[in-house]
Amino acid sequence: MRISSNSSLCSMFLMSLLVVGCAAPQERDEVSGDGALLRLVDEARIDYRSGRYSAARQKLEQVLEKTPKDPAMNARTGNAAYREGQYELAAEYYENAIEFTTEPLPRIRYNLAMVRLTQASLQLEYLRQSDESNRLSDELDDLFDALDQHVGRRVPPGVDSDMDGVSSD
Repeated sequence: MRISSNSSLCSMFLMSLLVVGCAAPQERDEVSGDGALLRLVDEARIDYRSGRYSAARQKLEQVLEKTPKDPAMNARTGNAAYREGQYELAAEYYENAIEFTTEPLPRIRYNLAMVRLTQASLQLEYLRQSDESNRLSDELDDLFDALDQHVGRRVPPGVDSDMDGVSSD
């Protein structure tokens, strides 16, 4: 069972990377008039395609210093951060892309959802493998056992303590 959960987590992660890589808006609204910024964007694209996500993100961040409200640049920077494993940073850039446009950007919203899903999946996997999680679970079981001995049988909320679960009032 552990193999299938790891396989499904890996499959989900790889699928999300495929979608995220091609989901940036294509317009160059704020950058189109500046040759230096266009060169940075082109260099970032080359870095991104070569798997140098950190270098791509850093170049795109330089572009964003000049055009902080450009949704396309925020989305692209989010894609690079995601590929780099910087999920919270990716989410910030996707949120900026959504905030700075009147377009619906469904693909960017999807990317943001994938970031959050990836973060949650990684946290769950960590908890499954964590010794501390098992230790805490054992401690909770011990506490419930002690409570049972002290108070008596546990009764779920809303269920009466008599045998048939119906109040005699």
